Amino acid sequence: MITFYSNVVFSIYVKKYLGSVVESRIISQVELAAANGENDSKIYISAKGLVFDMSEKGRDFYGPGGGYHLFAGKNAQRALALMSLKHEDVDNTEISDLKESDIKILDDWISKYFDKYTMIGHLEKASFI
Repeated sequence: MITFYSNVVFSIYVKKYLGSVVESRIISQVELAAANGENDSKIYISAKGLVFDMSEKGRDFYGPGGGYHLFAGKNAQRALALMSLKHEDVDNTEISDLKESDIKILDDWISKYFDKYTMIGHLEKASFI
């Protein structure tokens, strides 16, 4: 298990463990927000500055009507770390005040996302540990 602290660590992880991936690009906050699955749009979720595309394999979970749709088009890092479905946790992206055990839960989610979904880029002006 690797903790995603920076783009440098991430790049090393990708090269060592994942091989080639979709070329990473910067995703703006506006692009992220638009990728909420509404009207058959893409579904993106961000955490710790990484942006994942849930459109194909995750539409049932993250698309309209899915149990985790509130994460779609959002930087959901706090909610993921706290395993929360509260809107206030989805809307608050701050994670510096969380316990180490919460950050480990977030890292576990990110690891699962790498296993199942495509990481397409980095979030513009993202705050992460």
